[in-house]
Amino acid sequence: MNKKTPLVLLTPLLILSNPFEARAEDGNIKLGLSGHMKMYGNYASQDGDVNAFDILRDTDVTFSGETTLSNGLTVGALMNADGDGDDGFAVEDSFIYASGDWGRVSFGMEDGAAFLLQVAAPSADENVDGMETFVNPFNFAATTLATSNFESEVSSFGLDYDNDLTAGIDKVTYLTPVFSGFQAGVSYTPDVANFSPASRGTNGNNPDDVLDEFGTAWEAGIRYENSISDTVAYKAGAGYTTVGLEQTNGATVLDRQKEWNVGLDFDIGAYGIGAIYTKNNGGMMSGNESETFVLGVDYTVGPVKYGASWLNNTHEESATEDTKADRITAGLVYEYGPGLSFRGSVSHVSVNAPASVGDDVDGTAITIGTQILF
Repeated sequence: MNKKTPLVLLTPLLILSNPFEARAEDGNIKLGLSGHMKMYGNYASQDGDVNAFDILRDTDVTFSGETTLSNGLTVGALMNADGDGDDGFAVEDSFIYASGDWGRVSFGMEDGAAFLLQVAAPSADENVDGMETFVNPFNFAATTLATSNFESEVSSFGLDYDNDLTAGIDKVTYLTPVFSGFQAGVSYTPDVANFSPASRGTNGNNPDDVLDEFGTAWEAGIRYENSISDTVAYKAGAGYTTVGLEQTNGATVLDRQKEWNVGLDFDIGAYGIGAIYTKNNGGMMSGNESETFVLGVDYTVGPVKYGASWLNNTHEESATEDTKADRITAGLVYEYGPGLSFRGSVSHVSVNAPASVGDDVDGTAITIGTQILF
């Protein structure tokens, strides 16, 4: 699709199969309200000067509106605001979408196809050691690793493995329907604005050809799910993202940023096991590459899920030196009511850093809390 073709030109084409009956069945758009509160107490014994006990939390509110037309086309909009950090609710997602038998198109600020179709490994508590961590028990910025490539990435994005380079940036995404277990998707982001995006509103288009600034992004994902028997199922997936540079000169050390992932997860009765690998070149020719491997297992009995995971991360500090981190987490999740869960986990992290970056860091954390979904 040409980048100058807006979604508003696509929507009429999607309903031409029966244009005179394209109306809401009940004449109304259904309003939805949802969200979560993830509240934890965290005891941490780690290198660096931090409190032994503190409170960690993540808050999220989502508003949505959706209607299905008489020709089967579903049209909607979603706005999501996150209240962690400094408690100033910031919009994380804001997009419109249309879906039908042909698939789904979204237009606006939403995660891209590489993330939407990414496979996650089992975890002790997905908020602490999952694909996208909402709670980070360790404060690496309070150690001698502060300002290292490793610490900068973890403090900004968490010690996790989600492929969301274009998160919070306006884009167009198409997801196919599920065919015999297969689903694929592609996303186009006109300008990542050097990963400091903001809605242009009424201010015209972003500048182009800015020296050493990242611009257009493309990403693709594929996922396959299948059941071998009544008790054995698996899913596999892969994703790729590439972000180009608008303009460079002979002195630049930057490079087209590339990130990719592969994942495989099995469910065998009450047991689950999965492995994930992801790699990111850090947008530089050398010296900032990061790769992560994760292995997770879980066991579910009634309302309780027991889980454990091992994460290994290697992050380049220079062309010749790496920081390496290992995190082991074990814990449980107890569903004590609809949308209500008690969660507890123990994590141990060990970070080996080159002397030029800082000292090695070790830590153990006990994280106990509850999650409320509404």
